[in-house]
Amino acid sequence: MTYRFTRRLNDGSTYVLGHAVRNEAGWRFLPNVASRKPSRKAHKTMQACLPRWVGYPDHCESEEVSRG
Repeated sequence: MTYRFTRRLNDGSTYVLGHAVRNEAGWRFLPNVASRKPSRKAHKTMQACLPRWVGYPDHCESEEVSRG
């Protein structure tokens, strides 16, 4: 299961912040921002894996995406 997190900019366009990915170990966040690194450990819930700078749930949008 994978979720994409985006932020809507003032001009109406969107910017992908990263993806929350679930694997056998748990949830991990993979940022799409060059200055940020992927989470080092797996978390029990999707909300726990999200870093503060993503702004979930008030300052970003999320959608489930299929793998592949």
